[in-house]
Amino acid sequence: MRRLALHFAFACCGLVTGCGESAPPDPAQVVVGRAENGLKFARQRCVICHKVGDRGANLGPAMPDAVKKAIDRSARLEEIVAELERTRPEHRETKRAKLDPLLAETDPERRLQLWLATYLADPKFENPANQMAVLPMTELERADLIAWLLSLR
Repeated sequence: MRRLALHFAFACCGLVTGCGESAPPDPAQVVVGRAENGLKFARQRCVICHKVGDRGANLGPAMPDAVKKAIDRSARLEEIVAELERTRPEHRETKRAKLDPLLAETDPERRLQLWLATYLADPKFENPANQMAVLPMTELERADLIAWLLSLR
């Protein structure tokens, strides 16, 4: 498991609120995340809905499957946003501040990291039907969780 990973985090918020309307990630801000701490977080909090190893619920996908989905969605973001603009323009407009920085990112790895940071703070940012709950977490907890998620690839 990778010990350290650099990940985008939120420059403006310490805790994510339950409303799902936190500040968008700032690509210029980097926080060092530790995958082993991310695994601890996942074993305590993510297991409520997801399988983490052999523990947890099946309300959401098992964590390796969730990572595969994140990789796919971050790679297809232009297509997803185009569909939002066609079918849910009001959602696209309200989430513009979160979607535009991701669309501007051309490096696939950086985009994935930014996508994960945005998703963890606002699971509905690019899919208004998403049912994942917003888990309050600190900036460092988010970076740790992202480091662990990326280690599952």
